[in-house]
Amino acid sequence: MGNIAAEVNVTKKDIENGCREDPTMCMVALAMRRIVLPSCAVNVAGDNNGHYDLDYNEAVVRKGKDEQVIKLPIKVGDKIIYWDDGKETEPFKFKVKLPEWCLRSSVVKATLSKSTPKTTKKKATQPPASKSGKTKAKKASAR
Repeated sequence: MGNIAAEVNVTKKDIENGCREDPTMCMVALAMRRIVLPSCAVNVAGDNNGHYDLDYNEAVVRKGKDEQVIKLPIKVGDKIIYWDDGKETEPFKFKVKLPEWCLRSSVVKATLSKSTPKTTKKKATQPPASKSGKTKAKKASAR
């Protein structure tokens, strides 16, 4: 299993219900929890129960003995710092690569379907019609 680029949507509700300076309950952790399995823990920035001292642009996801440190986009780290300082923040979205073992199956399916190129059937094209209304192919066969 590899990593999958999933979209995280930090909503107004996440911003209002999140706890500033709390790695498990900040606005980004709340948003990430919606896309990971209920059995996964998410910690964003700060001290992670003494295991890691995460930067503001890092998170860790954990399920049982499996865990992985995730790099968040720098703009997300900047928003966390701004929000932790008590400033107002608008809802935002970002993409992050998460291990497939921690993602909800609906997120994996949706992400994979977006990244799979759609094939379209080409319509058979007719050669251009001549002024007389007959196609070049028909003229050639008439000779």
